Amino acid sequence: MSEIIEHCLVCPNATRTDKKKFVCFACPYATQYACYIKTHVMTHTGDKPFACSYCDYTCNQSSNLQTHLRIHKTEREYACGKCAYRTAALPDLKLHLKNMHLY
Repeated sequence: MSEIIEHCLVCPNATRTDKKKFVCFACPYATQYACYIKTHVMTHTGDKPFACSYCDYTCNQSSNLQTHLRIHKTEREYACGKCAYRTAALPDLKLHLKNMHLY
């Protein structure tokens, strides 16, 4: 992976703007941050280094894994006041209220 990131930084064929020094090898994506290009490149390589310990889910960002792990959480502490819906994540309850009860 580090060789690909280095290539994205130094490739003479890539068009760079003022601040965007990393340019993707496979598409026009460009960024000034090495961590962003690394995550982006994984979308092309299929690399998914983060794996769920409860199921076969894998992803390329730890934040996506943390979001996914909420589905395995047994404690559903957020409850809808209009129906029996319960969830472990407040954003999911807010989305439920918006979509199901028009709040």
